[in-house]
Amino acid sequence: MKLAYCDGGTIGLNGRGATGGYGSWKCGAETRRLEHAYATNNESEYATLIDLLGYVCARGLEDVVIYCDSQLIVRQVNGEWKVKAGNLRGFCKHAQELMRDSRARLEWVPRETIVRQLGH
Repeated sequence: MKLAYCDGGTIGLNGRGATGGYGSWKCGAETRRLEHAYATNNESEYATLIDLLGYVCARGLEDVVIYCDSQLIVRQVNGEWKVKAGNLRGFCKHAQELMRDSRARLEWVPRETIVRQLGH
């Protein structure tokens, strides 16, 4: 089993939206830091997960468990919660498609686990 971790967030949140977003993921020995143009934390979380899933699919990795500290993302992608926000529907659909293609599992973990693994 290969363990992976992902996290996303926003930079410069000022009440009118963020000035940008960031993401980090780790899969085995590979770690990536990303910058996004997205204005919400959830958009950045989704974009980071999608980037990680693209990596998993492109390399044909099997038996991957992805850990994320966003309950919203985990529960929406796993089909436990509806996607109410229109701006997230496309992200969720794309993530679900990549989850099916990769056959990875997505699980929630506390924030402290993500901080230990990714450093933020």
